[in-house]
Amino acid sequence: MTTNNAKIVTTIFLPLLIFSYSFLAIIFTTVIPLSKAPDEYVHYLYIRFIADNGRPPINLDEQQAAGYKSDQPPLYHALVALLTGGIDTSGPPSFKFTWEPHSRQLIDIGLPRAILVRTADETWPYQSGFLAWFAGRWVSVGLSGLVILITYFIVLEIFPHQPWLALATAGTLAFLPRFIFTGSVLSDENLVGVGMALFFWAIVRIVKYPNCRLRWYALVGVLIGLLILTKYSTIFVPFELFIVLLWLAKKQPHPIRYVWVRLTVAGVLAVSIVSVWFGFIVWHFNRIQDMGIIRGILYPILVGDGSFRIQVIISNYLSGKSGPTNELKVISEPSSVVTEGGWLDWFHFLFEQFWHISIFGIEPPFPLGIILLPALLLCVLATFGWWRRWQRNDGRQRMWLAVLLLHVAIFTIIPLINFVMTQQIYDTAQARHILFPAGSALGILLVAGVAGATSPRWQPVAMLGTMSFALILSLAQLYYFYIGFPAPLPVRTEPNLAAAPALPLSIDFDDGLHLQGFDWQLSKQNVLALNLYWLATALSRQDYRTEITLQPSSSAEPALRWISQPAQGRFPTRAWEVGDSIQDRLDIPLTGLAAGTYTVNLRLLDWNDEPLPSAQGNKIPLTRLQLAESSTPAAVTLWQTGEPVTNAWPTYRYRATIPVTTPPGQTVTLVGPDGQPFSPIAGSDALRLFMVDYDWPSGVYELDRNGSPTGVQFEVANFDRNFTPPEMDHVLNANFNDEVMLLGYDLPTRRIESGSDGIPLVLYWQSLNRIENNYIIFDRLLDETQQPWGGYDRLPKETYPTYLWVPGEVIADGFAVPVDPAAPDGIYTIDIGLYPQSDTQAVPLPLLQDGLPSGKNSVRLGPLKIGRSPAQSQAAAEIDPQTPLRLDLGDPPVIRLSGYSLTSVADSGTMSVTLYWESLAPTPVDWSIFVHLRDQAGNIVAQKDGPAGGGPTVYPTSLWDAGEVIIDEIVMPLPDDPALDQYTLVVGLYNLADFSRLTVPDSPNNEIILTTWPPS
Repeated sequence: MTTNNAKIVTTIFLPLLIFSYSFLAIIFTTVIPLSKAPDEYVHYLYIRFIADNGRPPINLDEQQAAGYKSDQPPLYHALVALLTGGIDTSGPPSFKFTWEPHSRQLIDIGLPRAILVRTADETWPYQSGFLAWFAGRWVSVGLSGLVILITYFIVLEIFPHQPWLALATAGTLAFLPRFIFTGSVLSDENLVGVGMALFFWAIVRIVKYPNCRLRWYALVGVLIGLLILTKYSTIFVPFELFIVLLWLAKKQPHPIRYVWVRLTVAGVLAVSIVSVWFGFIVWHFNRIQDMGIIRGILYPILVGDGSFRIQVIISNYLSGKSGPTNELKVISEPSSVVTEGGWLDWFHFLFEQFWHISIFGIEPPFPLGIILLPALLLCVLATFGWWRRWQRNDGRQRMWLAVLLLHVAIFTIIPLINFVMTQQIYDTAQARHILFPAGSALGILLVAGVAGATSPRWQPVAMLGTMSFALILSLAQLYYFYIGFPAPLPVRTEPNLAAAPALPLSIDFDDGLHLQGFDWQLSKQNVLALNLYWLATALSRQDYRTEITLQPSSSAEPALRWISQPAQGRFPTRAWEVGDSIQDRLDIPLTGLAAGTYTVNLRLLDWNDEPLPSAQGNKIPLTRLQLAESSTPAAVTLWQTGEPVTNAWPTYRYRATIPVTTPPGQTVTLVGPDGQPFSPIAGSDALRLFMVDYDWPSGVYELDRNGSPTGVQFEVANFDRNFTPPEMDHVLNANFNDEVMLLGYDLPTRRIESGSDGIPLVLYWQSLNRIENNYIIFDRLLDETQQPWGGYDRLPKETYPTYLWVPGEVIADGFAVPVDPAAPDGIYTIDIGLYPQSDTQAVPLPLLQDGLPSGKNSVRLGPLKIGRSPAQSQAAAEIDPQTPLRLDLGDPPVIRLSGYSLTSVADSGTMSVTLYWESLAPTPVDWSIFVHLRDQAGNIVAQKDGPAGGGPTVYPTSLWDAGEVIIDEIVMPLPDDPALDQYTLVVGLYNLADFSRLTVPDSPNNEIILTTWPPS
């Protein structure tokens, strides 16, 4: 290759490659929703904290505000903050994080694991925080472009006079889907990539010129320090330098001095740089006071953000804990993506991550095999090419292969160690953790290997084919992102940025809905595209549906009735926040309507199909249409987004309207995957409208016409809800204000050791109606004096607000009731109720009985025992009854009456009976005791009922432990004027729930005759 050709490649084709990559990466930045890249949201928080404060966090509260990455090295975040810090992010527009407020969970995000609601604020022109976020992405594009540039010159260093090989290597790396994806988002990997590319370039120079000047080692030391200031995973970089120096020292006259001097130069500079950060961390976040000097200093450095399980293990070791620690901010993936497996599974997932990025919940439009199989063949071909290079006995080729493999291996150490310790594939096989630190070496191994596998004549074709393959994959990835990620919702948090309606209005509906105006147009397919422009002025109580009717001038009845929810159901009105500006587009097929003049009317309907009042009335006339005669449909046709569906398999989600045009006068129904038919809710003679409701099962639906299948099918993707109450240990059916029913509960254990963290409890709720409010559950652990000793206020299932519930839905809500560490031993109950989140006074919902208020607003669960048994419980050897007995009750026996003592107090007119119950086996029933004094005719002249174990502390039988004896003293009033004959004293146990008695041997009435009174 001539010098002139090398100049052409470097001055023309290399800039063209960088420009092409940058252009494609910028497109990626616009297609990938904000926060959809791993950890991007917390990278943004960290960047903005530094931009706003001019420093990293200096205490735990600030770290929490800056996100769980804020205890990581700050170099990347500081660089982006420096370049974007001048942008005012005070808003509006502002971000809509999915969890705050909870009403945003009503929004159909369209994808799992969403952090931000994707709105029109995320589209050009960017403003406020959106501009800062995208500007940070552009910085990442610039950094990843530098990696490509440096890679080009590294290849020229290894393979001089081969600029085409260098260009193909840089291009292949640039267009790898994983590289362009990570290079287009906020990620510290991009600065790691730049630093590691420069470091590897320096290593190549050192290997090429073993006796180069010490300034190269000074540069290496600076790079090591800066890399560690960027990401802790680069801590293994010095080992690569050490191994290279040991190898080079073999040919030096003074090998020890050779290694020592160069390591010292690099090490002093590296330590000098990183000591600033480590000193900052130790000064502000040391744990010396509670861990000692060594552990207290190491803790904030080694634990990091706790996002890897290996850090949890280190934390537990340093803090002396054997289980998970609450102090770690562990961020785990959902169970659906955290997979376990062996080495083969790990390498397969890692390999897939290099060549394809999946959208969780969205299948790619092409089989992954058509990507992974050619990629695997390419890697096999590259391996063969390097084997051929090795076979030539070219010492220089072998040397470079060793250097390249060493560089890649160094950055595979941490993922491998993490996998060995955790066996978690998703957390450890992240390709970006290897690609960016070792991207240059990986690119050279691939492209130079492929070139080495072919003859010199075909090498240009092989290199161009490798780069083209990577480019094709990136374009396919971009297409997958484009169709897979849901479109932004038509809502802006800055009203001034909303598109101005062509026909302005100012109509205030009740419940905070303001109509700003509308515009419309009629397509060639006779579809009315109607845009309604709304402004939220208050929080809505219900999800209102939009009704559009076309009223012909010649009739009092509408010719067409359209019903839909905003943004095809993705953005219901209860999710609208004050200041939101919403553009709701309705695509209404007007097929089959007669020619004439029509008035377009608007109404809003509540859950009961009642119109929502406005200042101008319930029905708002918008405009008049002059329609020509339209063709009558010849066949059943499915519509979506204003277009007839032809070849695609459409998917409709919860609350979406499904338009179907059909020849007039025919009956059209939908048949679900379970065979259930669904009828249209509105339409016209030639238009049938269906709306996906909460009880529609997910799956394939088919249109039936006049009872016969049409072959027109589509898919419904609905939320997975349960409407069947499960079996439960305790049934309650407690009705809270005719809105929520507490069906029952499971209390797996009712005996808790003192000092326990929590009491496991599962509540089973059922929604009785549509719920306007978000109710908070309160649970209180109460002792016998009703003093609280634990519990907390919480959302159902922690993240499932009640206004997401639908009528009939059953929610299994499992959690642990916290116990105050100072809670004394004793018998407790759990108090359960609900109160509205918006109610500042926290007034609980009333409990209803037979439709009327019961005077209560909570239910009591339990009882349960914490710690030791109450004072009336003793060991069998310690009791001394006046009359010993040995009478076993129950079949099989569960309780034994071991004896009794009897005392009468004439002056007080009472009788004291002390019973000695011994627990033989656990019983789930809280038995009650009856004590009767009967005359000779069998009449009860005195009695006393109450819970068994009702001594100084009520000790229910269901909590008795086998072997313990409970002393039960009952004081019973005597008759005012007792007869002069003897009475019979009778006792027994019964279930208060159904008054059934615990069986007594040889007693038909299941009762125990103790003695006669007065004693003879």
